[in-house]
Amino acid sequence: MKIKITILSGSIIEIIADENSTIKELKGAYAIKYDIEVEKIEGVIDEYNFKFVQGSQILDNDKTLKQLLEGDVLKGEVTINAIRRTPSISECLKKIDNLHLILDEREEFFKIKAILTKEIDKNTVEGTPILASSNKDIVLAAVQQYGEALQFASEELKNDREIVLKAVQQYGEALQFASEELKNDREIVSVAVQEHGFALEYASPELKADFRFVLTVVQENGLALEHASLKLKADRTIVLAAVTRDGLALQYALEDLKDDRDIVLAAFQEDKEALQFANREFVLAAVKQDGMAIRYASEKLRNNKEFMLAAVKQNGFALQYVPEDLRKDREIVLAAVTQNGLALQCAPEHLRKDRDIVLEAVKRDGAALQFVLPELKNDREIVLAAVTQNGLALQFAPEHLRKDRDIVLEAVKRDGAALQFVLPELKNDREIVLEAVKRDGAALQFVLPELKNDREIVLAAVTQNGLALQCAPEHLRKDREIVLAAVKQDGVALRHVREHLRKDIEIVSAAEQQNKEAPRSEGITGFTKTCNKLKNIKLEPPGTVADSSNKSNNKSNNNNNNNRGMS
Repeated sequence: MKIKITILSGSIIEIIADENSTIKELKGAYAIKYDIEVEKIEGVIDEYNFKFVQGSQILDNDKTLKQLLEGDVLKGEVTINAIRRTPSISECLKKIDNLHLILDEREEFFKIKAILTKEIDKNTVEGTPILASSNKDIVLAAVQQYGEALQFASEELKNDREIVLKAVQQYGEALQFASEELKNDREIVSVAVQEHGFALEYASPELKADFRFVLTVVQENGLALEHASLKLKADRTIVLAAVTRDGLALQYALEDLKDDRDIVLAAFQEDKEALQFANREFVLAAVKQDGMAIRYASEKLRNNKEFMLAAVKQNGFALQYVPEDLRKDREIVLAAVTQNGLALQCAPEHLRKDRDIVLEAVKRDGAALQFVLPELKNDREIVLAAVTQNGLALQFAPEHLRKDRDIVLEAVKRDGAALQFVLPELKNDREIVLEAVKRDGAALQFVLPELKNDREIVLAAVTQNGLALQCAPEHLRKDREIVLAAVKQDGVALRHVREHLRKDIEIVSAAEQQNKEAPRSEGITGFTKTCNKLKNIKLEPPGTVADSSNKSNNKSNNNNNNNRGMS
């Protein structure tokens, strides 16, 4: 391939090269051909001192001809212009290239300003200084590294499409420094908003009002809606696209669209915080459906008693989002604990001393007793109301009331697991223990040894929860009636049956009838109800008892899980 290199004087040098030759290699060949002294060749090769240009494109030193030029051009002659830069321009370019070593943005700003406002030459006619800001090479290098440098460029270069395009590629908001003509250039503005959506602010009024253009922008950055024209802020399609991308864009929609259910819902689904920008009636409807939504409402609405009441009536825990002043309102706090007793923890101290509020809270959820102040925790009626609603609330009662037989009996009637919180002197009370295991057979694990030997207590426990058999003493695990009651309630209890009873047809059949997998879990395969076949089965010893007595003190008050604490 023949390369023609021309210089400003008009001289032409021809070089033969292939498409894989780099620009740096061409510069070296040019220097030799031009008969430049060997010690000065490095200066020619140096991209700061010398540039090769093809058309309007500056050719990068490390790129090959194949990478830089179109395929058709490579087939024929290639003409390249060689331009030597002045030492002052070379110095500016080197300084710009070294800016990447600066980590502090403020320092970088002042460095770039100093470079671009530097005098690099004088006007030969007028003698006025020529600044770096008017040199395309310098400004192009600067904006490629620091797009905001466009502000220091000359007015002529602010209207240079190549420079502005490079600037907005690096920093979208550099668009603000471009000429008015280029602010209306669709490609340049598109590149700018892709880099930074808010660059739409600096686009021309024509583009801000262009439906297709703005739609594309808000689909990428919903918050760019802020800078769309008023007409487009009122356009349902544009606004819906914006809030779908970023819910907070709802704040820039015109008021009428803040009542649009589809738009507000789309915004809320994308970002719950968007609710603060919805209109009053929509927010009220939202908190009536989900009281916790009040946390996303505007400060103005959160200071509105009507809104706060609606929120806590729907979800008592919304009390935590009520502003401090309104949280002192007795009506609001009473409504909150009426909906959810545990909301008492969010109430201010003076209202946690209010007996009516506290009583209402523990009636709704006995576990609220843990948030009651000491002076009211000593109130027998309050503690009794708490354990009546949730037996496990007994753990939060003061010691002297945990010695109160009526309170303890009420607690274990409500939840047998409350037996674990009964003081030793009442754990010997047979009536209390019997009530506990009748309510929850798993409570047998909390029974003292002397009462664990009570056949009636054990039988009551396994009748309620067959797996309680594992907590029975050895001699009662051999009791056929107890074992039969256990497997009838839960066939899996067969794993805790002593070996001689696991050969009992009636027991094994009862277990299988309750749970078909029960015999299989003991290694009994091919089970048959016939006595002869059963006698031929060799039973494996019972497996290890799985420990699943990991009980939560925050257990809900429904007692549907009869296997609690047992496996």
